[in-house]
Amino acid sequence: MNLFFKIIMLLFPAILLGQGAEIKETPEEYLNHIVETWNVDSNKIVYISNETSMVDLAQNLHNSVLSFTKGELSTSAEILDGRREVDESVCGLALNNLNVENVEENLKDGKDYTKFHLKKLADNTDFNLTDSTTAILIYSKKMDYVIQDYFKVLEEFAGQGVDYVIITFDNEITSQIPGALNNG
Repeated sequence: MNLFFKIIMLLFPAILLGQGAEIKETPEEYLNHIVETWNVDSNKIVYISNETSMVDLAQNLHNSVLSFTKGELSTSAEILDGRREVDESVCGLALNNLNVENVEENLKDGKDYTKFHLKKLADNTDFNLTDSTTAILIYSKKMDYVIQDYFKVLEEFAGQGVDYVIITFDNEITSQIPGALNNG
């Protein structure tokens, strides 16, 4: 039951803001939309394979739209924002204290994104996180109109040598991909 609530909390903004906004695209059209709208590398847009267990997903995914990893270490925008100190269940826009130095200082054990089996949306090949600092954005097209600031963070951090990956979380897309983890 705890797993269910964690996943709902993570997806709450998409559920709340995207009601009735069904995505009627193919994975290729969806990929092109992300690349063209946000000017990102198509090889950094991934999905979670069904080789990842729901238990690993729930135990290792921060309740955050934006997280950072370095090997087995991680932190989230909400932790850096300081809001986790007030309320551990907080989720939402957290853009304060987002700088590379603060990210590096706050990377901790606990949430290990290397336990996720990721595949590139562009060609369904494996995508492996490296041991360098990587920004991880949980993406839903239903949040396009509120997620712009997070893409600005990705761009700013990329300019400072921080890699990024965008994990797609739209069930309308993942349900079309054989081997993708989805709610269907």
